[in-house]
Amino acid sequence: MLVLSIYHLPFSADFGRVELGATKEAGPLGIRVAETMSVDRGGTIVNAHGSINEEECWGNSAPWCDYFGKVGGDILGIATFEDPQITEFPTYWHIRNYGLIAPNNFYFRGGQVLNKGESLSYTYRIYFHRGDTQEASVAERYQDFIHPPKVKVIKDDE
Repeated sequence: MLVLSIYHLPFSADFGRVELGATKEAGPLGIRVAETMSVDRGGTIVNAHGSINEEECWGNSAPWCDYFGKVGGDILGIATFEDPQITEFPTYWHIRNYGLIAPNNFYFRGGQVLNKGESLSYTYRIYFHRGDTQEASVAERYQDFIHPPKVKVIKDDE
């Protein structure tokens, strides 16, 4: 199983100043895993630096984080990749053993202010996979995300 999904999340201050507060619960993206996948139920969190579970991953920056555990009789995972083109790369993670994955620079960097006319955006790839981080080649899939294949379009008349 391999499912990739890309989320592009733009923020713009079209009508005036916007303040994105420094709160743990308000990052640009939040994912909850199935209860059976949670660390509390035998699952595992791994980040790009090899840190394990909330104790080592929470509040630390990394380009990606993977959460895997049992669903039915299978080991399934959800890896979240951050685009290195964003200003605040790599993100800090609000990640919890009870099943939360949330990249959250707003909290860990003291909030974000956009003045009228300013904008920012975040891009994430979500990789739904079978197996643990190693078996699913999560680090390699992240490299595929940041170094996509080059494509050349050739017209029929060339």
